[in-house]
Amino acid sequence: VSIAGTTVIDVNDSRLETDGVGLYTYYGSTALFDNFWWTGEFETGTTTVTSTTTKTTTVTAGTGAVTVTKTVTETTTTNLTETTTVYSTTTLATTETMNTTITETATETTTMTTTVTSTPTEKFDFSLSVSPSSIVLKPGESATAAVSVNLLSGEPEPVTLTAAGLPSDFSSVFSQSSVTPSGVSTLQLTAGKTPGTYTLIIQAQGGGKSKTASVSVRVEQESRCLIATAAFGSEIAPQVQLLRSFRDGFVMQTFSGKQFMNVFNAFYYSWSPQVAAMERQNPLLRNIVKTLIYPLLASLELSKEVAQPLSATPEIAVLVTGLVTSVLIGLIYLAPLLAIIYLILRLRRRGLTLNPLYLALPLLASLALFLVAEVFSSASMMMVASASTVLSAIMLGAAAPVMLYQTIEKRRSITSS
Repeated sequence: VSIAGTTVIDVNDSRLETDGVGLYTYYGSTALFDNFWWTGEFETGTTTVTSTTTKTTTVTAGTGAVTVTKTVTETTTTNLTETTTVYSTTTLATTETMNTTITETATETTTMTTTVTSTPTEKFDFSLSVSPSSIVLKPGESATAAVSVNLLSGEPEPVTLTAAGLPSDFSSVFSQSSVTPSGVSTLQLTAGKTPGTYTLIIQAQGGGKSKTASVSVRVEQESRCLIATAAFGSEIAPQVQLLRSFRDGFVMQTFSGKQFMNVFNAFYYSWSPQVAAMERQNPLLRNIVKTLIYPLLASLELSKEVAQPLSATPEIAVLVTGLVTSVLIGLIYLAPLLAIIYLILRLRRRGLTLNPLYLALPLLASLALFLVAEVFSSASMMMVASASTVLSAIMLGAAAPVMLYQTIEKRRSITSS
């Protein structure tokens, strides 16, 4: 028996014997096996069929952000087995048994695509400001100013601060010489001894930008008691300290007092340095000035005592003090001179009549202007009012002895007649 060209049973096989258990055959006849049908099966071979299937899955997360590609490979293996069945009738039947093995291999590939949206970057910019915008100092005094650097656009970058425009005897120090906006640096100024008005320029540089801000700095004339200091030899002498405390601790604490001192300083410092220099060179002059200062000190003390009950209203208290002091100054320093002039004129038979009304009217007008200046807080008006009040009171004090003498003489003449 041959299957697919291969002999599987040879009837001439010597192993096939008669009268035994086995296959009894005749050429051309049916095969009998112990009086029943005999069936034999022969496996002729196995055929393997492999197929590959690729599946691709694309998952997109976001818009153009991340692309995930999944590749799935399926491998299918099919085993075909052919089985030949031999029947006793020599009929051949072929049965195919399919054993299928499916192997799935998944390969996942992730491809990340980053999409950067380019937004135009704003350029760095900042603003610079200083507070206060004006500073008034006395020689040697200190003050501070706040320098603010604020971010306007872009990413913050360091900004360097510098100051210029002040005299060499000035001192200027930043608490932070470099500020990252928004930030604040404190500038401390210490005035030198050079009076005048200056423009302080603060410059800020950073990120290719440069900004400036200005501050008006005024150094006042040093308010020193030059004549008294030269007379007593030191600024810390008790007499000099009394004058300074009267000026700074009392007069300068009021609106009217400040305006009067502005006028007085302009007058006093126009000639006092020369007098002080002469005092230092001439001991006799220094002693004369020292003697003349003592009555002034007494006048100031007396006027403060008179105004003490009015201390609750400083403006009125300083006015009364000014009036009393001015009258006493006129009486002490000018009245003797005016009396001498009056006597000389009388000896020459030239009359000199002082009318109290003529002296009182300027004083009354000055006091009225003083009141108006107080009501409207007018600095310029107060300077005129305070100065005219002091001068009128001094003249009244200077003329008081002469007017008193004339009044006595007039009454004597009336009595004698």
